[in-house]
Amino acid sequence: MPNPAAISSLELSLLGLARVQVNGLEVSLATRKALGLLAFLALEGTTSRSKLADLLWSDMDEDAARNNLRKEVFRLRETALRDFLEVSTSSLALKNVQLDVNVFLEAEDDTALEVYNGDFLMGIEISGASAFEDWLETKRESFKNRFARLLAARAVKLEALGDLRAALETRLRLLETDPLQESFHREIMRLHWRLGERAPALARFEILERTLEQELGLKPLPETLALLRNIETSNAAQPELEPTSATVRTPALHRPPFIGRDDEWAWLEGKTEGLVLVKGEAGIGKTRLIEDFARMHGQTLTLRGFESAASTPFYPVAESLRWLLETGRLNPETLEPVWKREAARLVPEFDAGRNMAESASSEGRSRFIEGLSRVLLGALQAGDTLILDDLHWFDASSLELIAHLIRRASNQIRIIASARVLELNDNKEAKTVLTSLERDGLLSRLELPSFNQSDMLSLVQALSGGRAQLFSQRLHQATGGNALFALETLRGLFENQVLHQNDDGTWASPFDTATEDYTELPIPPNVRDLVLSRLE
Repeated sequence: MPNPAAISSLELSLLGLARVQVNGLEVSLATRKALGLLAFLALEGTTSRSKLADLLWSDMDEDAARNNLRKEVFRLRETALRDFLEVSTSSLALKNVQLDVNVFLEAEDDTALEVYNGDFLMGIEISGASAFEDWLETKRESFKNRFARLLAARAVKLEALGDLRAALETRLRLLETDPLQESFHREIMRLHWRLGERAPALARFEILERTLEQELGLKPLPETLALLRNIETSNAAQPELEPTSATVRTPALHRPPFIGRDDEWAWLEGKTEGLVLVKGEAGIGKTRLIEDFARMHGQTLTLRGFESAASTPFYPVAESLRWLLETGRLNPETLEPVWKREAARLVPEFDAGRNMAESASSEGRSRFIEGLSRVLLGALQAGDTLILDDLHWFDASSLELIAHLIRRASNQIRIIASARVLELNDNKEAKTVLTSLERDGLLSRLELPSFNQSDMLSLVQALSGGRAQLFSQRLHQATGGNALFALETLRGLFENQVLHQNDDGTWASPFDTATEDYTELPIPPNVRDLVLSRLE
């Protein structure tokens, strides 16, 4: 029997230059296809020999491909990897493997960014393996896109904290992932400008203009030209902003503490069947309440509606399915073939060997809806939560699927949706589905109110570290108790240096010692229009 110490650790580093180590010692592989085989098994799990043969020797007939696979496996079993390979007559698998890709997909923020050392299997190309190359390209793009999203989120966070230099460095790193992405260049221009670095901002525009012309034959977008004009017509370089100065210290307002909603939380606890619909105006905190509640009750899966895609069939579903694949939350090989084929009709990555000539009959449609339901439910366990964010933007096809899923799921999982009242009333298909669910006793509605003065006081006290009684009353009056409007108003006051954060974290304004009701605060009379315009 193998020595347990000898099989304790197989490490595969596949992000960047690939490396295979057993107990800390590097293992040399005879061929690139051996590395491809290990990478596929590590990410996809137990795989049939026939699929692996077709994957890595796509240009050969079946007998020749399977013979080459046997040779490759024999060579691997002659190395230190032998104790990590699970070999049967029909399939192959890896065991006791530590994979950097898993850390990258499961971690958040800095940990994930540190693990990403470059493209997946950087520099690896395998001739005669077109199926493997397709799989490899899909994985590379998926991981690269996640890396870019994490970098962008980190840049936003750093800027909110006032560390503009680190935000700029992060934006420059993000640009390396896609030098043709104009928005990346534009953000770098803007941050240089905020730092008072006018010349580098203008130089960045010249680089962008030259790159677009040479690579794509395009001109910069109007929003980029507008930013350029602002930079060109602004005064000479401003002093560089340093977060060490008390007058420019800005607190993190992007994720405030959870305040109030105790009654609503308790109400949600008692709703375990059917669809729970949380309604309210924009910015009132619907999504925050749902997400925080759901995370306390297991894993979550979100289907999110977008106004720009409100007429695109199954758009929220397709986006969610792609996310499941990108993050590894769902392995298509674990699905029954019939349901995997149905999912592949919407997201082709689910089954490379799909048959696109599907029936358009009512029976085919029913099977398609059932297949999508099975896949979504397969990513959740009993007690988990399916979140339907911005249900008012869901298209008719997605709503049809949701109605089927709610009836099929029974009380296996929680299903909670958020929606704006006015927009929901304009979505006829959504109103029809909700009426049908309510008639069947499968709908519970919660109208989320604005913050009252007590809630606003708690929020401001938690953020500012002070008593803030009068200040919170002024903020509540100006924003109508809308959480988003309150946070954006605070952010504007900090940016205009009406508010500042002291070294001990408390807030201060020029009016603190003399004001009676903070009417001096420069808050515009119509905060709603100002905030929505700014966000737009």
